[in-house]
Amino acid sequence: MANRLTKRWAPNDRGSRHAPASSPRTSAPRASSGIPAVTFDVWHTLLYLESTAEDTYNRRQTELGEAILEASPVVGAATRSPGEAFRSVFLGAIRAAELGRSVSPARQIAQAARLSGRRVDTASYVAQLEGLVASSPFRLAPGARTTLSRISDLGIAIGVIANTVGEPGRALQRILAREGIARFVASWCWSDELPWSKPAPQIFWRCLQGLGSSPTKAVHVGDGSADIRGARNAGCLGSVLYTGLPRYGSFYRSFVAREDPMRLRPEHVVRRLGEVPSLLERNLPLARR
Repeated sequence: MANRLTKRWAPNDRGSRHAPASSPRTSAPRASSGIPAVTFDVWHTLLYLESTAEDTYNRRQTELGEAILEASPVVGAATRSPGEAFRSVFLGAIRAAELGRSVSPARQIAQAARLSGRRVDTASYVAQLEGLVASSPFRLAPGARTTLSRISDLGIAIGVIANTVGEPGRALQRILAREGIARFVASWCWSDELPWSKPAPQIFWRCLQGLGSSPTKAVHVGDGSADIRGARNAGCLGSVLYTGLPRYGSFYRSFVAREDPMRLRPEHVVRRLGEVPSLLERNLPLARR
């Protein structure tokens, strides 16, 4: 695919830069300010689970939510069983994320507790999710560590922007630290810690502000439609679709990755993360120049 990263997108050119009406407002960084930057998605971009392990992981997420509700004391009238309550809230959080609204795991379990008439220990649930992340066989994407090191050497600031609907982002950050990735990242934006998720522009703006950059000096790398739409909504210089990891698990395909991101015509497509540094070198005004 031809490289079109240098095209500047008009506000309504294949995607609006405006946030959803219900999103809290925040300001975009000044268009001409800051240093060159690149932001990365995490799931299926920097980290992944093999499809069978991913299905097991997603099943355990649901089982944890249902189990903690079942074990919680009944304090009022229920409109749904614990299992029904958790599943409906969890799927609702996935749909909200598609619209740029974040519903953290803690809020999800609290909402499900109200629906099932329970009093739940939210902190215990979040701790169990962190344990699930820590015990799951996450793998680093091939070439990820070398890629981020090369980008850092180019003088390009690096950030992470990830939708964390089913787990606390800080648990994934620990894995990235263990794998030697975190030392290259200067700004972290996990949706469970913020009011927004991709594709809302605010989560991109927040990350770029943390890097001292601005959208017109930034490129985003990710594997999904929310990455492509979000980069455009935020007014970024471009987006890079990464397609080099194994196929998603069945749950992820059915409920999260329902849209083919290729239909959005990303500015560039790479099968290897190792292609990203040279792409950035050609298209960003590098700090060392």
